[in-house]
Amino acid sequence: MGLHPGTDIDAYAAAALDGTDLSAARRGLEALYDQCLLTEPATGRYRMHDLIREHARVLASRLDPGRDRDQATGRLLDYYQDTAAQADALISRHTRPVPAAAPGPVPAAVAGLASQQQALAWARAERGSLLACLDHATATGQHGRVIALTAALAGLWRSDGPWAEAITRHTAAVHAARHLGDRLGQAGALCDLGHLRRMTSDYPAAVQVLNRALAIYRELDNRLGQANALFDLGPIRWLTGDHRAGVQNLERALAIYRDLGDRSGQANVLSYLGSGRTMIGDYPGAARAHTEALDICRDLGDRAGEAEALNELGAVRWCTGDYPGATQLVEQALGIFRDLGDRPGHAEALYYLGGLRRQTGDYLAAIQLLDQSLGMLRDLGDRRLQANALSHLGVVRLATGDYPAAAQALEQALGIYHDIGDRLGQANALRDLGTVRRLTGDYLAAAQLLDEALSISRDLGDRAGEPEALNEKGTLHRASGDLAQAEECHQQALEQARAIASPSTEAHALAGLGRCALAAGHAEQAAETLRQALEIFKRIGAAETAGVSVELAAATEAQPAKTVRRHEPRPQREREPPATVLGQPMG
Repeated sequence: MGLHPGTDIDAYAAAALDGTDLSAARRGLEALYDQCLLTEPATGRYRMHDLIREHARVLASRLDPGRDRDQATGRLLDYYQDTAAQADALISRHTRPVPAAAPGPVPAAVAGLASQQQALAWARAERGSLLACLDHATATGQHGRVIALTAALAGLWRSDGPWAEAITRHTAAVHAARHLGDRLGQAGALCDLGHLRRMTSDYPAAVQVLNRALAIYRELDNRLGQANALFDLGPIRWLTGDHRAGVQNLERALAIYRDLGDRSGQANVLSYLGSGRTMIGDYPGAARAHTEALDICRDLGDRAGEAEALNELGAVRWCTGDYPGATQLVEQALGIFRDLGDRPGHAEALYYLGGLRRQTGDYLAAIQLLDQSLGMLRDLGDRRLQANALSHLGVVRLATGDYPAAAQALEQALGIYHDIGDRLGQANALRDLGTVRRLTGDYLAAAQLLDEALSISRDLGDRAGEPEALNEKGTLHRASGDLAQAEECHQQALEQARAIASPSTEAHALAGLGRCALAAGHAEQAAETLRQALEIFKRIGAAETAGVSVELAAATEAQPAKTVRRHEPRPQREREPPATVLGQPMG
């Protein structure tokens, strides 16, 4: 036991180290425990005091032949390497290209891992030992073990972080593979590194290493590796403004996974394709992709994939105005993420729930959920989702009238989006900052921000973001007295919102047209249009319902009498329309 590089050991690792069976290893551990040479900090896990461990190492080096020591350590590393690879296959939810090598030695006892939960529990319990073994392999120049152990820890790092450490480790694995001339190992390490670069929003570095991985896989004619690299490249392309290339990469990956019969790979790609379709307002296409991914994940018993699909289906329901349905799906996802201890998924689900609470007017709950999500995302280092959470926090602060706090959150979000090159995020933050500037009376700055937001949305083909920006431009034109331009913007937004079946954006456009009509003295037209907006807001349970109800009442009251009977007294003069009209509650 003194040869173990780490501090904790269980019966499986002890059996491997001693070259014995599981029962004998357990008896030996219990005997040492009974003699107070071991402690048991957790059930089934044993630890030596530092002085006893050092004494055991000295005895081993003094009394045991070097060959015996090397064989014992080799058996231990084989056990950890083999079991960690099994765990990673369940945690990572994707198939990794492996060399066609002769089978290695079989460990004396193997921890049976049958599910993602078991795999995560084992990897978390053995994290310290696995890292200690990796450090030992690095220090002793065992480059092949460095590559294999680092790859086997990839899923755990993605789930639990810290991602900065993971990037350092995967970079070392790339160097180890290059030293050995192991092209397949190098491509795999580059793929793992690219994935982490993407998760930390370092898109240029991610593209660079993933393209290198893709080139190696093509040289080796390894189609599975090509699909994995294309899968990671896809979302980076659309986040940085090239949506068409992103979708093409994902569709090519999907075709390969289908040819190979890799259903887990298919589910992963379908989930990202669905998210990409949501971004451009193709909600039916997004729902189909996520539903197919959900079915595959349930067939495979992939709980993490199921939660991811539920979360993204919730996002589609959100965009189509089904807030209760969206909340139900996201809460299901959150429960699974919590059960699995999946921190990235947990944080994203909290962020979605916070956004949904904002949409329905529960601003206190929205702030609490978004703050909780933001804290987790900062710990993980996910800058893109940090910016998303900050952007939503800004809109909540805006809705509560705290304009300085709203501006601060949105400016922080915009800064991150600029740093990571996320143009879609930039467009959203610019639009919401434009709303803040309008409400604080800085119409010139608002116009500049909204023009930039609209330009980016059009450039990206963002069919959801463009009508939202048009609605806000319409509100700004109305506030500055240009009713003709305001009506034109809202009418364009209305047509686009109906084309993508976005009820919230449609209702905002109708409300904007109603306000323009009321400001122009057309009370009857205003009442009819506001009534249509109110019906939609009521149906989807939106926070804007109360404000539009008040506006509709004002428009109804301002209408002239419909008919006048002969011989009746002459009606009084029609009341003048209000000089100012309530502004749109949300941008």
